[in-house]
Amino acid sequence: MSAAHPEQQATSFGKREIGHKRRWRRLFLVTGIALLLGFGFAVWHFASAPRPLESDHHNLSVPPQRCLLCHQFGGAAPQMPHRTLSFCFPCHLPRKLERQK
Repeated sequence: MSAAHPEQQATSFGKREIGHKRRWRRLFLVTGIALLLGFGFAVWHFASAPRPLESDHHNLSVPPQRCLLCHQFGGAAPQMPHRTLSFCFPCHLPRKLERQK
């Protein structure tokens, strides 16, 4: 019988401890990937809101109630594909007309 070296004995892990560490490592990896995917989806969601061309009807001075008159039920303007919010322009910021050269 050979006695294990004291330093080697302190750093050696059994199969149970190795399995425990692997489970925690896997949990952190899956959680990290889920957080990155969730963050990416949130950025994509807010970046995909259509930006209308700036006009008399689409500018920052228009109150949200006026937006709802046209867009809540459709008709002359496209219908909103989401629930009614108390604001429009943080997501649907009007873009300026590019000047033609």
